[in-house]
This record gives sequence, structure tokens and C-alpha cells, in this order.
Amino acid sequence: VFCNLKNIWKNSQLSINTKLRIFRSSVLAVLLYGCETWRMIKSDETKLNVFLHKCLRRILKIYWPMKVTNEEIRFKTNMEEITQQIKRRRWKLIGHVLRKSVNENTRIALTWTPEGRRKRGRPKETWRRTVERERGELGFKGWAEAGSCAKDREAWRERTQGPIFLRGKGHDDDIISALNRCKRKWQKFNSFIHIETS
Repeated sequence: VFCNLKNIWKNSQLSINTKLRIFRSSVLAVLLYGCETWRMIKSDETKLNVFLHKCLRRILKIYWPMKVTNEEIRFKTNMEEITQQIKRRRWKLIGHVLRKSVNENTRIALTWTPEGRRKRGRPKETWRRTVERERGELGFKGWAEAGSCAKDREAWRERTQGPIFLRGKGHDDDIISALNRCKRKWQKFNSFIHIETS
């Protein structure tokens, strides 16, 4: 999809904001369709994030001689990593599932363990292991506690849709300092581009 829209990315008459809106609605919407049920491993996360940064660099017309970090690019475009977007969508879906009746098949599937053993050569990472690991990172001791929290939509949204995997003491100060650092670097980059084009 991104390659089919190459004429849009090259069009100098369109603003960056317009291109980013097209990118979100046409490219990311197709890329992340059904991502709530994906089994993610480290190599998949790396490939998705690399694709995102390559696309944003092309939209912003940032090429290899320009030393601009991925963090600065995401700050400029007001976009987070794809892996973080997938985690948000996954826990949004889990919130809907936990609000269902305990007799629903989707609710049972969260805690149901099939009989027997998995065959030799099976992948170690599964969707269930992924969400259980992330559940621990969110501070939930079990699905019962997560289900009681999911009943309050605002509390659930605040706990899962924020910077859920970056918690810790002094984290807010770290975010503010990082954003200020990116802002200063981006101002230097804009001044450099202005000098080159003038």
C-alpha cells in the first residue's frame, strides 16, 4: 500500500500533516488489521518498527546523510512505535472480552487450557503467554483482578491505554526531558535544512 502511494509521498504540494493522515488511514489501518490476535516475537516487533521508521523518513524526506534518530522522527510526527500501538489495541480488545459474561467462549478462552501436550518443535511464544506477561507488567495478579478493573471503563483505559510498559519512579520527568531534547534537536535540524535550501 505504501509503495502504491509513492506519488503522494513525493508530492510537494501536500503538507506533512496531510501525508501523515493518509499514512495512518491507508497504510497503518491495513498493516495493523487484526493485530490484536497476533503472536508477537522479538523479530516481528523489530521488522514492524523498522518499516514504520522507513516510511516516516520517506514522508519527511529525511535521507541517510542526515543524522536524525528514530525518537526525533516519532516526536515530529506525534507517533509511537508500532509495537506500542499493537499492545494498546490488544488490551482494548481484552477489556471488551473481560466485560462479557463468564459463559462466553471468548471469556473462557483466556483461562482455558487444552488437554494434552504440544508437539515437538512448537513455537515457545504464544498469544496467551504474551498477554499473561503483559498482564503482570500492568500489575494484575490474575484475570479475576483484571476483570474487576475492566468493569470500570475509565479506570481500565487509564491503566492500559497510557504509557503502560514504561512505568516507574521518575518516569514522567524522563518523558519531559526526552521530549525537550527532541524538540531542541529538531529545531537544529530545521535550521540546517533552511540553510541548505537557501
